[in-house]
Amino acid sequence: MAAIEVRGLGVKHRQGQPNPVQALDAVTLSVQAGEFVSVLGRAGSGKTTLLQCIGLVLRPTAGMVALDGIDTGALSNGQRAELRGRRVGFVLRDRNLLPGLTVLENVLLPLRYAGLAMLGRPGRARARDLLDLVGLADLARARPAELTVAQAQRAAIARALVQAPTLVLADEPTGEVDSETSDELLYLMQQVNRMSDVTFIVATQDHDVASCMDRMIRLGDGRVISDERMRVA
Repeated sequence: MAAIEVRGLGVKHRQGQPNPVQALDAVTLSVQAGEFVSVLGRAGSGKTTLLQCIGLVLRPTAGMVALDGIDTGALSNGQRAELRGRRVGFVLRDRNLLPGLTVLENVLLPLRYAGLAMLGRPGRARARDLLDLVGLADLARARPAELTVAQAQRAAIARALVQAPTLVLADEPTGEVDSETSDELLYLMQQVNRMSDVTFIVATQDHDVASCMDRMIRLGDGRVISDERMRVA
């Protein structure tokens, strides 16, 4: 079964202009469960908008998104938020760690927002296990300001995984690091993908990053230009 089904997806943004901008135009694609997929495109190509629609952050103006077989267009805002909280993890370029919280507390945030029962001792144990997985076990009590950019992004990856999602959406996760750190972060995400069968969709402007994944979907002006399999999944 496909983890993601997108059919005829369209999004228009007004951005303060009288004529709306077509951010996505009739995008159709599917991603199988457990795939590791890149979405490659320049700034303004529609990558972030596509991830926001798939992650149920943004409602499209046309078309449909199905997540794990669920037609999300038929859901209320509350139902979308609940589904997003339980099944989707996010890794952003700016990491978005809250400065007043420790690394461990930041990793636990998705459980708190989703109101999941495992927020107590089981959740803390899972968060610590994930920090160990990403190499930050010794920094659980540190504040985000004490981390390097690479360490902060590792913490963001752990946070994206804490609620055991079926899908992780990463928007330019290597955009602010050097090539060596980029390779390390990609390897980490690939390991999680292989070990846990979590589906990853990674948006990037870097062809070298995109070519490391199972598939490369190219976007341009809000349209799918190509969809190329890079290796056997």
